[in-house]
Amino acid sequence: MKYCESRLYQNVMQELDHEYQSINDVGNREVEAANYATSFLYQMRVVCGRTVLNLLRNPQTSYAQLALNIFFAILVGLIYYQMPLTLPEGLQNRSGAFFFLIINMVFGNLSAVELFINERAIFIHENSSGYYRTSVYFLSKIFADLIPNRIIPIFIFSAIAYYMMALKPAFVAFLCFALTMSLVSLGGVALAFLVSASVSTFALANILIALPFVFMMVFGGFLVNLNSMLSWLSWLKWISIFSYGLNVRYNAFL
Repeated sequence: MKYCESRLYQNVMQELDHEYQSINDVGNREVEAANYATSFLYQMRVVCGRTVLNLLRNPQTSYAQLALNIFFAILVGLIYYQMPLTLPEGLQNRSGAFFFLIINMVFGNLSAVELFINERAIFIHENSSGYYRTSVYFLSKIFADLIPNRIIPIFIFSAIAYYMMALKPAFVAFLCFALTMSLVSLGGVALAFLVSASVSTFALANILIALPFVFMMVFGGFLVNLNSMLSWLSWLKWISIFSYGLNVRYNAFL
């Protein structure tokens, strides 16, 4: 009781009150930092505009992606030119062609691993300063990358390869083919974006992106019969981009 009335007790309580006040001030500052001065749409417009300008100033990646897709489209078209409908040549050629196409769509997106690594320091600085939301930066980078580097080159690739291989001439079948190639490519891009956002070095990103791609290729159903595999391994086909792409092939284009 005497301690509660002593000056030592009063000094200790004053120090504790001061510490509690400091903690509350820090919490209030964090809440204020979360309240951005501009709206989500305004931030999206500004960040997307900056991303597009950077893309226009450095278009080498987009040109390289487009040239690579045109080259592989012509190469695939020449190798599997006007595939016959006879057995077994026609079936073997079609199976090999689609497996090669899916490999190209998946592994052709390795360049996407650099998307978030290059500007990681800039993003951390601007985001911590309250310039824009994390979702704004993520969505703007994705939209600016998907259209010029993924969607447009894939449709050009599909238009060249599809008709050179003499698949179904119906336009609806071609649209299904282009959509399938786009979805397979976007699946690979999504995995590359995940790795790019998770690590800070290219060396580690290349290792982490190559391993799942290889496993997906093995469990895609083309290199090995999944029904003959061990039951505790065969479930991996459900997370394989190759498996879904090959299943669409059997149902729509052969």
